[in-house]
Amino acid sequence: MDLKGLGKGLKDSLQNTVDSVKNMANEVELPDLKEVGEKTSESLKNLLKKDEKDQAEQEEVTADLSYVSTRTAIKIIYFQMIADTEVNETEQETLDLICSQLDEEYQSFKEQLFAECKASMDKLIDPEDYYDVLVEGAEEALRAPQNNGSIISSKLLVWDMMSIVYSDKNCTEIEKRFLKHIVRRLNIDKAIFLEMESSMRTIMDIDKETEWVKTTNKPYLTIEAIIKELENRRNIIMQSVIDLIEL
Repeated sequence: MDLKGLGKGLKDSLQNTVDSVKNMANEVELPDLKEVGEKTSESLKNLLKKDEKDQAEQEEVTADLSYVSTRTAIKIIYFQMIADTEVNETEQETLDLICSQLDEEYQSFKEQLFAECKASMDKLIDPEDYYDVLVEGAEEALRAPQNNGSIISSKLLVWDMMSIVYSDKNCTEIEKRFLKHIVRRLNIDKAIFLEMESSMRTIMDIDKETEWVKTTNKPYLTIEAIIKELENRRNIIMQSVIDLIEL
């Protein structure tokens, strides 16, 4: 094999390649570096704007929700009430009582507010998505400005939601699940929630016992003394709940 000739051929081939590249480079129209820089700068600005928007949305999601507007609270209570898709008479009465206490103008905007809630639920496509749509409706209410009009403590909202849940003797898992979602969303301490829940259960038990005592054949004075003791216990528990809410 002629190594010398092979080396010369390889050298000539490489030289031809270099010359071809040079010629191509001369023919190629180079981009305007200033224009490229401006486009790059604009792209970076857009990326920064997107990052700022994403950050703003994230801050909105994690915003302090220790207080919420009464209208938001009423919407969430309404979603809590329809969590099991059934609204009984007791729940409706409890809802109206709670909401009237939350906002003295409740009756004037009640229909409009619940119409907005129903519009959110109308987005339901399949029955199995019911809980997801319920949560989306609550999230939409929580993303709204919370400083318009009267406001209440988020812990009070949770307590009122518990009143709805435990007023129903046939409390469903979806009702409990929705309640716990709101507790997490409002960033309420787990220990506080559990103490509130325990207090609610105890109060419900006291109320049942009070009603039962009234049906017994015990002497009137005995019944009166028992009821007074139960009322005292109930008042002590309620005061502890108020202290928790005001923390």
